[in-house]
Amino acid sequence: MGLGKLFPPVSGRDFAAMMMAAAKAAGYSAALEFDPERFCLAPSGEGAVVMYLVNAYEEYRAALPWNRRGVIDRFARLYANLESVEKVSADTARTNLRARIRERIVFEHLALKSRIDGVAAIDTPYRVLGEHLTVEVVYDMPQAIRSVTRDQLAEWGMTFEEALSLGSQNLLAVSPPRFKTLRPGLYISEWRDNYDASRLPLPELVPALAVKGRHVAMVPSRDVLLVTGSEDPEGLAAMAKLAEEALRKPRPMSGFAFQLGARWETYLPDPNHSAYSALKLLAAQTMSQYYQQQTRSLNALHEKEGMDLFTAEYMAYRDKKTGVVTASASWSRGVDTLLPLADQILFSERDASGKITLLGAAPWERVAAVAGLLEPVEIYPPRFRARAFPTDAQLAEIDLRPLT
Repeated sequence: MGLGKLFPPVSGRDFAAMMMAAAKAAGYSAALEFDPERFCLAPSGEGAVVMYLVNAYEEYRAALPWNRRGVIDRFARLYANLESVEKVSADTARTNLRARIRERIVFEHLALKSRIDGVAAIDTPYRVLGEHLTVEVVYDMPQAIRSVTRDQLAEWGMTFEEALSLGSQNLLAVSPPRFKTLRPGLYISEWRDNYDASRLPLPELVPALAVKGRHVAMVPSRDVLLVTGSEDPEGLAAMAKLAEEALRKPRPMSGFAFQLGARWETYLPDPNHSAYSALKLLAAQTMSQYYQQQTRSLNALHEKEGMDLFTAEYMAYRDKKTGVVTASASWSRGVDTLLPLADQILFSERDASGKITLLGAAPWERVAAVAGLLEPVEIYPPRFRARAFPTDAQLAEIDLRPLT
């Protein structure tokens, strides 16, 4: 019998109650309420900081039974310390600012939740990096890391760009480069200070590492920065394996690989490359998680606004024989649909009895080439509105093929 069966972790609701009590014990004085739908502790008062519990609960469940109380106390102290940022001076802030990388989906999700809840979104400025990541400015405290809002920057007399530059300089100054060489041309960071991934855009660090070809990096967690070269098949395969292992642990970040050119951009090698399938699978799994989160929020928003709009799923499959990973989105005749950006679109129709018939599949690029079918929507992850189902002539132009 495993330890999990002997000492099962508490339910999400019980965990929230334990977190609430621990936050009070750590010095948080405002009234807190548990919001089960958002799985968070919501304090009373406008602009108060919401404590989302997903990461804490995942870490708690993954911890050994005798370490779980420590997880609760650590997160409670973090929450209790968050409000202290507003009390610091500009001079104090300058020494404690850091540039931090986060997944772009975090900010997009919070923006959607604000629309659903009918409240103003907290204005936390950030810069997009490599399409799927963002760089923000945070205030670093001994027990917590707090995102810095535009209003807070204004109080300190700083613009976002000034604060970001200062945060990058501070991050570079706190410790010397710490990369371990796993094999020639493959490196892993060893700072382990919650900012390993955030060092990705610093021009003094990753570009200085010797690799074959262009620098390719992954940030599967905030404490893991992996680097190898685009012309190093063994290095890319090993990096994908290390990233896969890191993504299984609590608080994963991103399964995307990024290549450094004029700037960091999302990277996948040629489909015939030996590391392509492994890297494509990690990217598709990450995108699938992003789209699932977005789908839930969009459905709630459309219900609130009374919109009859179908949010299609992002369906990624890996062929067991070939190892090829394909992401699909489904479009049914007569259904106003928001399609996720996928490798292919599946076309179908429903008869009077409700039976669904698959008409065929086509690569995304071939469908997008038919004018007027796909309307881009300003949202991340990207979606396209498919209002009117293709005519017979358009389907012939698209040249549907059987689904294999």
